[in-house]
Amino acid sequence: MILSDLFVEKNAMDFSVMLLSLVVAALNGGVIYLTYGRTYDGVFHSSGLRISLFLLPPIVGMLILVVMTNLALSLGMLGALSIVRYRTPVKEPLDLLYVFWAISAGIGAGSGFFLFTTVTTLFVVALLLLVTRHGMASARTYGVGAGDSGQHLLILSFDSEENRKNGGKLINFGSIVADVDNILAGLARKHVVKSRFFESDFCELVCEADIVPENKSTLLRQIEELGGKAKLIGQN
Repeated sequence: MILSDLFVEKNAMDFSVMLLSLVVAALNGGVIYLTYGRTYDGVFHSSGLRISLFLLPPIVGMLILVVMTNLALSLGMLGALSIVRYRTPVKEPLDLLYVFWAISAGIGAGSGFFLFTTVTTLFVVALLLLVTRHGMASARTYGVGAGDSGQHLLILSFDSEENRKNGGKLINFGSIVADVDNILAGLARKHVVKSRFFESDFCELVCEADIVPENKSTLLRQIEELGGKAKLIGQN
């Protein structure tokens, strides 16, 4: 083999085949996009990740198409991609599965395995709906670009000593977590207590909560009635 042959396109694909690969990749990305929105069970939802899951398959498919037609270019791309470092933290372990799924769909579509890629995508969708705790019936659906106005970080502090100085009631630290949980269960669409800090006369709770906007004032009032102070930090 002559060295210059490495820089010549090999097995150049027909434009229609390339277009079909990208269309199949985009369709699979759309299925992943919708599945993520229907099965997501966390509190804080990232619309940016969802859009990324839709765009990843066609982008990866494009890379695979280029790699398949030119050996030298594929080696150069391999070297270039190997130095890229991604430092965006993944909050939910299941998000890694979706990212890997989107990349796999792009590789499959770009390689020309259209039917196999589509069938595998549908099979994974069926498995996810089967093992997801709530499934499609009760999982929440999120729109792209939605304001996510109800998603908050909630910091609650209860100071028994300060309460006594202000003439407030004695705080029962033994039941405070259960009391807060009951309040959030009635006023938030979804919530989770992320951390708890206790001292002899002080308690701090950090929660993630998707609070119905009209319930914010009620939440603050009920936390006050428990003898605590609340800080609401919006996701956006």
